[in-house]
Amino acid sequence: MISPSEQLVLLLGGSLGSSEELPETADKDFDFASDDELDVRIEEATVALIRAVLSRGWRVVFRNDPVVTPLAIEVALDYWQSLPGEQSGKDERRFTGAPLLIFGPELDQEDREVINYAIHIGCATFLPEADLNYQMISRIVCVGGTTDVEKYVGSLQSRVSNIPIFTIPSTGGAAQALANRSGVANPELAIVAEILSRRAKMKFEPPQAEKPSDINRGFPETGFERERVPEFRYALYPLLMNVILESEVGASFIAR
Repeated sequence: MISPSEQLVLLLGGSLGSSEELPETADKDFDFASDDELDVRIEEATVALIRAVLSRGWRVVFRNDPVVTPLAIEVALDYWQSLPGEQSGKDERRFTGAPLLIFGPELDQEDREVINYAIHIGCATFLPEADLNYQMISRIVCVGGTTDVEKYVGSLQSRVSNIPIFTIPSTGGAAQALANRSGVANPELAIVAEILSRRAKMKFEPPQAEKPSDINRGFPETGFERERVPEFRYALYPLLMNVILESEVGASFIAR
């Protein structure tokens, strides 16, 4: 039996790479802010998930990724406090082990430099993929990712079918491709529907024009449009991650 403080959440995905096999994402409910919208969504969803996991005192495990790894370390440092050098033991720590478990092939010098500090203070641990114990994982969450992630999920389903898998299709890539796969839950649809149903009830005051300060009078106008109200966009991923982590499916797995 795994206690709540020892729950591990496996994050699969991250960067989309350059694969031409990835489907294009059409999203009629949320406007695209730029050509890099999917990258932004992956980052927002990743941060929301890691914050939700660590705020519960749980741990997150993920494959080393150029997008996920630095984001995870940045968020984790907000929740991690290393002990002074003269103290020993784990009595004062919030986590029973490193909150970040990073797996994958042996790190090269560039990757090692990114996570070396987190490993040094005990905030992160690196382990070979062969040493990853899937029986300790309570949930799997898919965010973005290349086609390799989609294949990896298929492999996991055949080997450890008792772990609940959730996907976030709006982040594109493998997460979108997995949206209709049997055995993969897509709670995003219900959250988006709830957000859209409440959109008409929200009223926002139009932004007031600000007089330029003396310090800015010597600079030309940038020509950038004033940012519009994001229409609940920034509420989506935090709400979604809370639903996933509070899911009875994951809870029943832990309790067995």
